[in-house]
Amino acid sequence: MFNEGLNEVEIHCLKSFLSPDKESRFTNPSSKVIHSKTFEENKEYNLTNELILFLRDSKEIKYIDNYLANPNSRYHLENLIKSLEGKSEIIFVTLTKDAYLENNKSDIDRAKLNYSELEKLIKKYNINIENIERSGHLERYIITDKYEISLPGGFDQFSRKGIPNINDKNKILKMFVERK
Repeated sequence: MFNEGLNEVEIHCLKSFLSPDKESRFTNPSSKVIHSKTFEENKEYNLTNELILFLRDSKEIKYIDNYLANPNSRYHLENLIKSLEGKSEIIFVTLTKDAYLENNKSDIDRAKLNYSELEKLIKKYNINIENIERSGHLERYIITDKYEISLPGGFDQFSRKGIPNINDKNKILKMFVERK
């Protein structure tokens, strides 16, 4: 365990203590990274459990992902939002409906349904939304008043069972949590 006296703790098991990864504050004390997680292929993860430690006391949580309307993203987001019990203001930063539909025009009916379901989620949990017009695969972030979490590929890179989609384009899925 490593503590700089700033209410930030890096926790190690025996394996990570003996062989800390290069982003570890244990080996790099000036690093802003306070937690990193490499997801293993074919292993199930509960994303709520992975993230709740960093989100539960946040006043505001901003999810930045162009594809929050994708079904797996919505599924994991809703589970996470339920666990926060309405204690945080939630903001989604994602594509406008028109931009999302344009980006998914090969299956426009499914895209319309996906975005409609996102709008229902927004309404159900009184979520604020900031729309963006550009599409493409930007990095996905969760930003709170305390932490910046990078989750390459976003929630939609995990099946509903929490199994990461690791393929030729995406040989590694690694989450980084940095203090602000």
